[in-house]
Amino acid sequence: MFAVCCSFVHLQLDAQKGEEHAQSVEVIYPKLTDETKINVLTGIVKENSTLNLAFETAGRIEVIQVKEGDYVKAGQVIARLNDEDYELSVKALQTQRDFRDAERKKKMFEQKALSGNEYEAAQTKLENLDAQLELQKNKYDYTTLKAPVNGFIQKVNMHKGELAGVGSCIVTLLDLSKMEVEVGLPSELYHKRSLFGEVTCSLSGTPEKRYVLDEMKAVVKSDGNQLYKVLFRMKDIEVDEITAGMNVEVHIPIKTGNQESSLMLPS
Repeated sequence: MFAVCCSFVHLQLDAQKGEEHAQSVEVIYPKLTDETKINVLTGIVKENSTLNLAFETAGRIEVIQVKEGDYVKAGQVIARLNDEDYELSVKALQTQRDFRDAERKKKMFEQKALSGNEYEAAQTKLENLDAQLELQKNKYDYTTLKAPVNGFIQKVNMHKGELAGVGSCIVTLLDLSKMEVEVGLPSELYHKRSLFGEVTCSLSGTPEKRYVLDEMKAVVKSDGNQLYKVLFRMKDIEVDEITAGMNVEVHIPIKTGNQESSLMLPS
């Protein structure tokens, strides 16, 4: 819907001089008359998920480098196992692998120093060594436990010196890679969700700073208060300011007015 205001050019005829004089003209551009209503609701910040971190191999815990409440980044070391035995296994297999070098065996075969069957047997043993070496290297890497995502250490379940089995939960991590905001959306707003503009949220202490919310997910069943449980994903969050459990104000703009276009002329 548009409102158009026009000012008319009044021409005055000077009877004595016979000249026309034009008055000044003010141009006003049309503006949208549709209004946007901002609905403010209370929401709560929630973590995307809770992860139980464990070693993929067994061993005695050498060190745990985090404590409860610490913030960790993806790839940061959480804990290490004693890796001496795994390191020795890798070195031993690497030595055998170097001794059975494929190029050397191939040259011996070409020089008739090895028969065809002996060469094939040597190749098979070499392939088996490669597989064992790769397996031991993986186990050696598994002695270091790293954070898969950004998050907070919620609980440390084991300590230095304890024997950790495969799958034993070492620490519990709150996944902050995708923080979400949960809102109870009234039914009248839920049915107008297709008219939502850019949804944002803010903290009560810093209302001027807005965080953009997107990827709305809703439970398509209201509760006894006719509220729909809706989750919005937070974008570009700052962990120093936003943590799970915080209350935020959610701002939901909804466009109102008729969808038909019309013009409003001045009197």
